[in-house]
Amino acid sequence: MPTEAAPKRRQRGFIRRRGNSYQVLVYAGTDPLTGKDSYLTESTKDAREAERIRTRLLAQVDQQRQGTIDSHLHALRHYSATELITAGVDIRTVAGRLGHGGGGTTTLRVYTAWVAESDRRAVEILADRLMRSAP
Repeated sequence: MPTEAAPKRRQRGFIRRRGNSYQVLVYAGTDPLTGKDSYLTESTKDAREAERIRTRLLAQVDQQRQGTIDSHLHALRHYSATELITAGVDIRTVAGRLGHGGGGTTTLRVYTAWVAESDRRAVEILADRLMRSAP
């Protein structure tokens, strides 16, 4: 008699290679308003640093799950920055709303997540432009 496979569990945090950098994503829960999965994310060019970031973000999520209000607000900060950038708000405006100086470097590195929809749109735009420039 075959045994049933155990249900798959969501991976809490992972590191993926994106070009010449590493993107760290840690599942932070489901957004109560949209029902979408929410992730904390950071990028780095160093593999060992990526593992340290993953450990730190996992600790943040664990702290959040214990009901610490600061963590909830911080997760909302990440979510808000990602949503604004995904919606097309320029990075300097988002950086200003977060209180960052420096033209958005910190905002891009720390507060933005890879979003499948944005990635799909980028592919479509590039494909369209390449098709128009083809002889």
